[in-house]
Amino acid sequence: MYLSDRLLVIIMGNYLIDRMQAEEELRKTQQAAEASKAQFDQIVCMVSDIVWRYDVNTKGEHIGSYISLVADRMLGLPIGTIGNSFDKISLIFIPMTCQLRRKRFPKR
Repeated sequence: MYLSDRLLVIIMGNYLIDRMQAEEELRKTQQAAEASKAQFDQIVCMVSDIVWRYDVNTKGEHIGSYISLVADRMLGLPIGTIGNSFDKISLIFIPMTCQLRRKRFPKR
């Protein structure tokens, strides 16, 4: 019985060490991802064009998007108004595009 109790403790001890190492690796990976995103955002903010990314899964369903803060600036909106919302930017751009099209190509 002593041997099996000791074996159980060793197995549990290894499990805890493995879990702690995995959690530390995950923490480091998350920090690296956050640093990479911050660097990306900094670079994108220096570009005068709108950077827009629309992510879909293998089924073609929207799973995420990125819209640079330049979009807010170009449209004269407070920074952060659009965020990464495809719906918000669509509500702004579609009417604006229709308005520009009517001005450039009036009905005859």
